[in-house]
Amino acid sequence: ADACVNINDPGVPGKMYLCGKAITGFMNPPQDAEEILNIQRNGNAERIASQIGIVADIFAKSGVDTRLNSATIVSMVAGRHGCPPETVFLQERHIVQAFQEALFRLVTDLSERVKKLETVLGSALCISPDDAVEVQRAIRSNLMKAGKPACVEALPIDFDQGYQMVLSLGGIPCYPVLADGAKPINEYESSPKNLIADLKSRNVHCVEFIPHRNDPDLLKHYVTAMREAGFVITAGTEHNTLDLMPMEPLCVGGKPIPEGLNDIFREGAYVIAAHQFLNVHHDCGYVDDTGSLNPGYNSREDRIADFARLGAAVERRYNEITMNR
Repeated sequence: ADACVNINDPGVPGKMYLCGKAITGFMNPPQDAEEILNIQRNGNAERIASQIGIVADIFAKSGVDTRLNSATIVSMVAGRHGCPPETVFLQERHIVQAFQEALFRLVTDLSERVKKLETVLGSALCISPDDAVEVQRAIRSNLMKAGKPACVEALPIDFDQGYQMVLSLGGIPCYPVLADGAKPINEYESSPKNLIADLKSRNVHCVEFIPHRNDPDLLKHYVTAMREAGFVITAGTEHNTLDLMPMEPLCVGGKPIPEGLNDIFREGAYVIAAHQFLNVHHDCGYVDDTGSLNPGYNSREDRIADFARLGAAVERRYNEITMNR
């Protein structure tokens, strides 16, 4: 952060996103994990409440009194998903959806909605005023991103805390690679060779890509280099908004995944399934409780191949069971 180096967040220097794959301990988390989760949740709740207040103020000043606060939005999310309110931990995407829905409900005339939105966003409207997803995206980009009026700095945990929390919950620490999802590519990720070296120094053995952010050739370059270096690699679709995207990963602009990469992504998914299966049965998974690789193998390739075979068998057995129900 002091050197203004971007890691895998293009808007916040020094901030790293870290995933936990194959989590098994959410229902009964150990005390150390519970403490870190509470730091995250309490800090996030305060930040989100501040953001909601600021956005509600901006809307009210434009003549749209949404009457939204943390409690009302939690109630909306809980009702939508049929879950207990105490299990809801609000994120920015919940906020923008709530304000978009309130705007559409309170301002039904489209020409009037355009005026209200332009006042709220502080700029000319370049999207359809009745496109819910685009309006949500515009609210978040214009009001909540870094440097915008409703941006409230997060209270992040440090890397060691995040890493330990994933392990305590039974998972595999996994680094999400942004690559050319940021233009120019963030300094930390600008060289696959340097990225590989730094992640290995942190005892991270798994990475994830979100292909719809990436050009096919660049995706192939990064995935090939990281797989050759012995990383387990997965791919996701980032289904966290109301965008209607395919379930199967595709590259930027809907371009197909380069040949051979889906096999690597599937292999990674099988490794994660095997880790989770073994962990539930109290055996050492792909990594142990210190994050080090399972010591029962002579090479990374043997380890990946064996875990991928087990993961495929777990999937087959799961399908057999569910088909016979």
